[in-house]
Amino acid sequence: MKRHILYFAAALIAASFSLTSCDKDKTPDGQIINDAVQDKDGNKYDAIKIGDHTWMTENLRSTKYADGTDIPMGTSPNGNTGYRYNPNGDEKNVKTHGYLYNWTAAMNGKGSSNTNPSHVQGVCPKGWHIPSKAEWEDLINYIGRQSEFVCTIEEGGDAYVAKAMASTEGWEPSTQTCAPGNLPSTNNATGLNGTPAGAYTGIYSAFKIAASMWNATEDGSENAWVTTLNYMHPNASINSVSKGNAYSVRCVKD
Repeated sequence: MKRHILYFAAALIAASFSLTSCDKDKTPDGQIINDAVQDKDGNKYDAIKIGDHTWMTENLRSTKYADGTDIPMGTSPNGNTGYRYNPNGDEKNVKTHGYLYNWTAAMNGKGSSNTNPSHVQGVCPKGWHIPSKAEWEDLINYIGRQSEFVCTIEEGGDAYVAKAMASTEGWEPSTQTCAPGNLPSTNNATGLNGTPAGAYTGIYSAFKIAASMWNATEDGSENAWVTTLNYMHPNASINSVSKGNAYSVRCVKD
């Protein structure tokens, strides 16, 4: 009888271990994953699970593609060759804001995709990809359905998501309720941590004003989509811009 009890206890321990082992990779929604991925430069990035997807909580700051090929620094807008640029023209901004990349660099020569997931690795590390317009829309819609994430200007009014997606630092101040520049310490309910790195369009602009992140989806031969958080607008927007411009890159886990 004693031997049977010991066998039963051992079986319970083994079953418990098996269940734990099977479930260990199921990250809970909203949990920060420290050092979730590393790029070819050795930079490590945290990530967070939001809905069905796991997003980097930082802009990419890699000087190389996943195969080790260098991404050259750009000195002018270019839609044909992949380039990276320092935010606001200052290398000191890269640590916080990552590099700005033109669409060619972001996509690393791959074609447009609007599937969810996009299946476009682009400039992202192996196992991660550039989110499509459909993925960004899915994220924005998911956030808008979570009462703990949204900001409302009046009771029963529209639900706004920009603050929940924006970082708590670096924004120009705004008096617009529910905008990232208004009480920024209350931003970032989702943990996405969108930082206002601005843009390069031939001149450096919108630093501290806008966080604009590439989509893997083009809009005709000359343009592609970016998802933008603006310091004075309460909602995220997705806009068509020139592929020769440079914006931030966020990667999503495959």
